[in-house]
Amino acid sequence: MNNGEVIIDWGDNVFQDVYTGEFLKPKNKDFSRHLIQDPQLDYLKKVGIISDYDHSTVYFNSLPERPKNED
Repeated sequence: MNNGEVIIDWGDNVFQDVYTGEFLKPKNKDFSRHLIQDPQLDYLKKVGIISDYDHSTVYFNSLPERPKNED
């Protein structure tokens, strides 16, 4: 996001804050989309948000489940 928060884009306009687990519905102007870089991933690992990562996968220690689509 533009404020520096790291979020997951789950698709279908569902986004999740990796620090709080909160699900967000931000407006397009709130975003600056880019791939997360190794220094950010190293920090998330250091503070216990993730356990590890490689070139294609980030392993989170714990996040709330994505809400089910109720359509």
